[in-house]
Amino acid sequence: MDADPPCACSTLRRATRAVTAAYDAALAPVGLRITQFSVLRTLARLGPLPVSRLAAEIALDRSTMGRNLDPLERRGFVRFAVGERDQRERVAHLTPEGQAAIEAALPYWRAAQQRIGGLVEGASITQLAERLKSLSAAQACGRRDMPLVRIDVLQGKSAEYRQTISAVVHEAMVAALLVPAEDRFQVINEHPAENHVFPESYLGITHTQDIVFLQITLNAGRSVELKKAFYKAVADGLQARLGLRREDVFISLVEVPKENWSFGNGEAQYA
Repeated sequence: MDADPPCACSTLRRATRAVTAAYDAALAPVGLRITQFSVLRTLARLGPLPVSRLAAEIALDRSTMGRNLDPLERRGFVRFAVGERDQRERVAHLTPEGQAAIEAALPYWRAAQQRIGGLVEGASITQLAERLKSLSAAQACGRRDMPLVRIDVLQGKSAEYRQTISAVVHEAMVAALLVPAEDRFQVINEHPAENHVFPESYLGITHTQDIVFLQITLNAGRSVELKKAFYKAVADGLQARLGLRREDVFISLVEVPKENWSFGNGEAQYA
């Protein structure tokens, strides 16, 4: 029996602790922790924020945010005011002393950035952040996207050929777009040559009668990097499993708001 791969959750949690410890150690000379530094920089970037919004921006829960804000307030780096719209709301403001603390901490933070960058390429960190951002956004709306896939091919292709296209597209959506494996809605159509219309060349890309049109309707929110990864996964998969030219893989993503779906019963299940 093959061993299971390392648990992604446990691995990322350990990595997060190690990275946090490295930044905390780097910032120790100025008496800040990385979470406190993030609070100050977020206020500098966005201006005064309600505590709830500030917590969301830094991905902290309210209690953890409170533990970070208290020492910052005692040191005079932040101050609080009553919300203008809701007087029950506390709004955090960056003070001049807080801005000075940011400036003092920046050289130490940059040193930590350089150290981490020597271990992990910046592009890899960005790619991981983009993928996890989509996962977080999906969890925020209760579940990930359920796409509707339309596959159009030239008439006369075998059932096995069509089924392989179906499988490659679905596997790429699961891997690159984080779609649940069980969410598989597809419509596959065949067209006679006279109804299979396309230019022989477009944007320097030549097409043949084997061109496959893929139109995927899904909830809005996917990053450009995830979309690019999906396009590549589909083209590479179809070339590897069917010998289909990568130039003959045409993909259109149609993003819609979540209230644009009804899965039955005349109801808007995502609204």
